[in-house]
Amino acid sequence: MTLQTIDNDFNAVFETADGAVHQCDKRGLFIVTLFGEQIELKLCGLVGFKRKIFLIEPASMFEEGSPDVQIIYLPSCDRFFAFSTLEILELRELLEGTMAILRLNSLIHKETVRRPTFMS
Repeated sequence: MTLQTIDNDFNAVFETADGAVHQCDKRGLFIVTLFGEQIELKLCGLVGFKRKIFLIEPASMFEEGSPDVQIIYLPSCDRFFAFSTLEILELRELLEGTMAILRLNSLIHKETVRRPTFMS
């Protein structure tokens, strides 16, 4: 899969050394770019992806007899992903940072929206 260029409609939400999340308000999409792949998700898909990643316990992947990779299925993009322990940790950083920025943005927006003032 070749990486599509992120156009001007997309704003960077959060970036790490190995990935980035961009948001497009016009299309209501997030593009998660990581490990040379891009995934387009709606907000609920992004939250579901984060939930699945955080359900994985990376320490358990080091136990004898446990698999070296975790398989994740995202119905919204109709694909399976196989992530190593290191990739799981990197995804956690990327998704946690993204959610923190989105929460912060929501708080700032809430505080800066003009509230009607009543004149007496």
